Amino acid sequence: MNLREIWAALGGAALLLSPRLANAHCPLCTIGAGGAALLAAYFGISAAPVGVFVGAFGLAAGLWSAKLIRKRYVRGQADILGALSFASVVIPVMPMMRQYYSLYVPWFGDYGYTFAIDKFLVGAIIGAVALYSAPFLSRKLTRLRGEKMVPYQGMLISLATLLVASGLLEVAL
Repeated sequence: MNLREIWAALGGAALLLSPRLANAHCPLCTIGAGGAALLAAYFGISAAPVGVFVGAFGLAAGLWSAKLIRKRYVRGQADILGALSFASVVIPVMPMMRQYYSLYVPWFGDYGYTFAIDKFLVGAIIGAVALYSAPFLSRKLTRLRGEKMVPYQGMLISLATLLVASGLLEVAL
């Protein structure tokens, strides 16, 4: 092995060992989330709990991507990017997860009204709200514990809120 080959090997190893920043929110991620949702539905899980995790994924990808932008161009920029990411993930998956819940409201009109509610969309919105509230709950727990954090506290609280929300939706809807 000559000197040129050694430098090429070292350069390649350096590139592999020092990865660049990746902007990984793409249509492939959406297809993956949709595939996971279809697989969960195939195993008998309702569309609402699946929506919880897909909605949380969409929001989390947007909020994570918003941290990559160093300059703030508009007020609420991270929230706007989170909402756009949420929509870009949830809307394409919705046609694959068609399940409706009928809600009868008797106090409107002579005979009342029945509304068809998309279980997946309700789950996705609840999942996004649960994920968005997890940092607040984590800060509250830290204050209650005397400014001490549990290892991986943020991740555990995020996962716990999503599991609780999806469990409640599976039972309720």
